[in-house]
Amino acid sequence: MNMENRFLQLVPLVCFTVMAIAAAGLMIGIAGMLPAGIIWPGIGRDYLVTLALAGMGIVISFLHLGKRERFLRAAVGIKHSWLSREVIAAGVFFVSTGCGYIFIKTGQAALSDLAAAAAFIAAVYMTWTIGMVYNIPGRFTWEGFPNTAAPLLISLLLGSHRLIIISGSRKSLFEWLFFLMWLVDFLMALSRAKVFRSRMENKYTFVFPHLLFPTRAGHMARLVLSFTMMTMAIFSWSSPILFMIIGNIILDRLCFYAGAVEVSPKSEIASRKAERMKEAVMK
Repeated sequence: MNMENRFLQLVPLVCFTVMAIAAAGLMIGIAGMLPAGIIWPGIGRDYLVTLALAGMGIVISFLHLGKRERFLRAAVGIKHSWLSREVIAAGVFFVSTGCGYIFIKTGQAALSDLAAAAAFIAAVYMTWTIGMVYNIPGRFTWEGFPNTAAPLLISLLLGSHRLIIISGSRKSLFEWLFFLMWLVDFLMALSRAKVFRSRMENKYTFVFPHLLFPTRAGHMARLVLSFTMMTMAIFSWSSPILFMIIGNIILDRLCFYAGAVEVSPKSEIASRKAERMKEAVMK
């Protein structure tokens, strides 16, 4: 299978993670306002957009799994598999968000708050599992923190922006939360760009070597877009910032998957040593 086809097989996975992270961010914005008893005119639309993103992401993810039995295996190993936890969290998120929309439309405030709280927890956990699925060796490490935390950080960045827009207030706690999330996300993105450059210079074997230049350009574009977004936010919380955050989510996921490493220099050296030891024993 050529490299182009291998990457095209990842497109449904990229679409799912982008839509899931965006939906989580929108839900964080919704859930952050409901405890204060604030019902804004566009709450129904916000719920529907969140549901549409989550639903389309889940449907598209089936194209990546390919076979029904793979989905069933992915769903039942919740005790040991982060992929299973991701599948369950996405399902809980979609159902609780749908219930929240129904309760809002039927005027059941207490139940809508409960559903929004469940969706908020599912959103945070879902974005964390997205980062943990590809964390080697399947547990949290500080070395892998930038990759692990990226989906959650960007969803919190989007959520805090929505809170500012919905509340209509500047110089608030939401604004400080946005600046904090932006700073952490920017530093993590900078760290990941440096790691990618270091791997290129140290002759790592990449899964998609033909995408090295686009991936490096993607890392730089993400940093430039993030800096531009913050510059605009200082003066105005206009709608382009929302689309810039969405753009950052897309670039983040594309760079993550396109920059995957197949073999590191250390593993190659270890493999050669093992071969030499085997030859020596055979002699």
